[in-house]
Amino acid sequence: MSSLKIFNTLAREKQLFTPIEQGKVGMYVCGMTIYDYCHIGHARMMMAFDVLYRWLKASGYQVNYVRNITDIDDKIIKRAVENGETISQLTSRFTQYMHEDTAALGILPPNNEPRATAYVPQMLHLIDQLEQRGLAYKASSGDVNYSVRDFVGYGKLSGKSLDDLRAGERVDINTDKHDPLDFVLWKSSKESEPEEVKWSSKWGSGRPGWHIECSAMSCALLGERFDIHGGGQDLQFPHH
Repeated sequence: MSSLKIFNTLAREKQLFTPIEQGKVGMYVCGMTIYDYCHIGHARMMMAFDVLYRWLKASGYQVNYVRNITDIDDKIIKRAVENGETISQLTSRFTQYMHEDTAALGILPPNNEPRATAYVPQMLHLIDQLEQRGLAYKASSGDVNYSVRDFVGYGKLSGKSLDDLRAGERVDINTDKHDPLDFVLWKSSKESEPEEVKWSSKWGSGRPGWHIECSAMSCALLGERFDIHGGGQDLQFPHH
């Protein structure tokens, strides 16, 4: 097999790629949040990982390429309500448009394309594990938040120091959080939200926060250890 160097975000350098299991590669890429048409930035990301996927396959690796679809999100709910349609109607339509765009660009489909709404039980299990480890807590609002300062080394991947970050960067400032940088793992349901975005949990009716989705789907389809995790560069903090 040919040699390949990939930029390792944690190490801040290009490193020779060596798979965990010889001859096999597990690759997870954070995919689209489907409430609108894809734009050129989405195309650039998908094309970059398409090149990598093709290279790995051509080099003889057995690749399990997973690229998710986020089909539950604040923007999705807002757009569906504005349009007077169901969440599934909106997300199904824009998933079809996304597939038409990727086909027109010659981008190969992934081996697995999980939808977030199909993995809510796995997300709830993961949130429960984080709570048991003291890394998540239920706030007075009913939301369950991730406690960033209770995870030693948080910020290593993005290269950001929590003490240097602006309060509320990339997250809404919420007074019932232990820290403004804590982010939501489980969002408590609002009466105004459609019933189709409400799931039962030990913390009450709600829906998953965006940042827990990929963790649950990647673990379910690739295991807790896999070779490549990628997505847009802007996702390093705090999503990855």
